[in-house]
Formats: sequence, C-alpha cells, structure tokens
Amino acid sequence: MEKFKNREELLDKLQKYQGTYNNDYLNLMMYLERFDELSYIDNGDFYILIPNRDYFDTYFYIKDKNKLNIEEKLVTEVVGDEIDIDPLLEVGFKEYITRRRFKLKNIPDYFSKNVKEIDDFNFVRDGIDSFDYISGNIQSDERIKRDIESGNIIGIEGKGFLQFSVGKFEQTIEHLYVKEEYRKEGIAREILMHYLSNYNQKKRSTVWANEGYFVENLYLSSGFEKDSIKSVVLTL
Repeated sequence: MEKFKNREELLDKLQKYQGTYNNDYLNLMMYLERFDELSYIDNGDFYILIPNRDYFDTYFYIKDKNKLNIEEKLVTEVVGDEIDIDPLLEVGFKEYITRRRFKLKNIPDYFSKNVKEIDDFNFVRDGIDSFDYISGNIQSDERIKRDIESGNIIGIEGKGFLQFSVGKFEQTIEHLYVKEEYRKEGIAREILMHYLSNYNQKKRSTVWANEGYFVENLYLSSGFEKDSIKSVVLTL
C-alpha cells in the first residue's frame, strides 16, 4: 500500500486503468477533495483506499485479476441493475450483503409536533454505531457533527432520529434509528412521514435497505417503491 506522490500521479494511474472493470461512479472530485487520505495498490490492478474507522473503503480498477495479498481489511461496493462481481471474487473479495434502493413515489401530507432537529451528538453516534459495521454506513464524528450543525438530523429526542443528505440531484435517507426500548410504537413511521412531508427538497428522494429486512415494508407503506438498482457489498 502506497501514498500518491502528487495529484498528477493519481490522474496518470486513472488514465492508465481507464476502461477496466471498476466502481468509479464519477469519483474524481471525491478523490481530489480527500487526496491526503488516499492510499493505493497497483499490482496489475489498481485500488484506491480511503480509511473508514477500522477498514478501508475501496475503489477498484481491475485489469489483470491478480490475487490481493494485504493484511488490512477492505470493503467495496458495486451498484447497478445487473451486477457482475466475478472479477472481485477472483482477486479475493467475498460477498457480504445485498442492498436495495427505494425511490419515493408519493409524498405524504403529514406533520408531527414531536419531531425536531436533533443536537445530541452522543445519542446520534450511539444510534449510528448500532447499525451493521460493514454495510450500515458507519460515519466519522466529524460527519455526524457536521450533519447536526446543518440540521440534517431530525427525530424525537431520546427515542429516535433520521439522518439525511442532500446532493445536487438527489436526497437520501442515511439512517433511520429508534432506540430499542421504544420500538414497535410507531416512532420510526412518525419520524419518516414527517421528514418526507416537510424536509423533502429534491424531485428524487431515495433510501437504501438491506435486502429482505423488515424495514422494507415500512418504506413501501410510506410512499416508496422498490427500484431495480441494487448494491452488493464485498469484503476482503
């Protein structure tokens, strides 16, 4: 695992591996913004690694399909409607979980006086950390603090919250969490419906959920529909 000498080296390697099997979904801006964090592997295949807690988020450009021998834990993801993960399996990755995307079809008319912006960092961090370590979108303290400051975390204090992000074209639910002792009381639906009615800013509003999990029914009954797009998460 090596560090890039400069941005020109990054661009040269991306050019070298252009057209290979990859999960580069217009990643260049992210690479440049987080350049100081990047490491890479070039063994006939090219991997860009970004640290995330105790593993590395991994972006791949596979040409020769050489086996990866590395002590660090790598996590990668492939997104699409028809997904081929065979090249990743050949280099040593293992399939971890499949996730489905849901798109908002109908916006409900709903308001809850109980739902407010959440500013309790420890409550939010503990909630996010309760999600699956690999596929649960575990985040840095800096990201959580930034979303609290920007008003992107709403909920019912001490009971549950919803975290969302707003991109140029799409708005996405990042986490929907309810503390264990308050589950099965309709709190998740109350927070979700309030969010959809009062915080939805984009024409396209989405959420991802692990395939087959019970939360799918909540989204389907709240105005979402299942998309053809899915994601496969793999680890090494």
